[in-house]
Amino acid sequence: MLYFRRICGSCFTPNIINKRTSIWNPTYQDPITDKSELDLPLSEDDPRKYRPIKPLFHSDATTFFHDPVLITFTHMVMKDGRKDLAQRIMANCFEYIKRKQVKKWLACNSDEERKEIECNPWKIFHKAIENCTPVLKLMPATRGGITYQVNRGKGGKHFGICCKCQKYARFMAMKWLVRTCRIRGHTETMAESLGKELLDAFNNEGRIVKKKQDLHRQCEANKAYAHYRWK
Repeated sequence: MLYFRRICGSCFTPNIINKRTSIWNPTYQDPITDKSELDLPLSEDDPRKYRPIKPLFHSDATTFFHDPVLITFTHMVMKDGRKDLAQRIMANCFEYIKRKQVKKWLACNSDEERKEIECNPWKIFHKAIENCTPVLKLMPATRGGITYQVNRGKGGKHFGICCKCQKYARFMAMKWLVRTCRIRGHTETMAESLGKELLDAFNNEGRIVKKKQDLHRQCEANKAYAHYRWK
């Protein structure tokens, strides 16, 4: 009997395990989360005119403070489902950036120098993500038993072709930031490490920007293999 369970258990067990399914019928449509689209009329062929709408997700909102990019980055910082800790880390990170920039602003002697200093941590965060976002990516292509690294994107070109490619490029920048900040000294907190990397990336400096430039340099070196992406 024990032998039968060892042999057949792996075959029959997956059939009785419940799979994850959505509680909403496929006819339910996603709600509008962008506040600028709420006042716009729906098109004539929009299914949201005659089909039921899903309720708003608990993490979505139509307020000014709702930022999908920041929410995604917070989820990437989170470990073991401790979202409250991840939100606290991001709040401390923004406070660290604010203190650093205000201190630099107070040390300026003229108004012209103060105008060049950005003290808004939200703008610094988005500019840093933009500076870290790569334009090209490398994909393996095997030809004749040899694997080449070919620079390619959606449709064999760069990331800017469609919104999905732009989201993936931004995801790569966020992943580089989080992974780099996890490798830090024992005397430095995660919030301080994130704050330093975001400030460096805002000034187009630091390890993440160098990683992006190295990727672009490698793509430039491997452009001789570009014809492999169509074969």
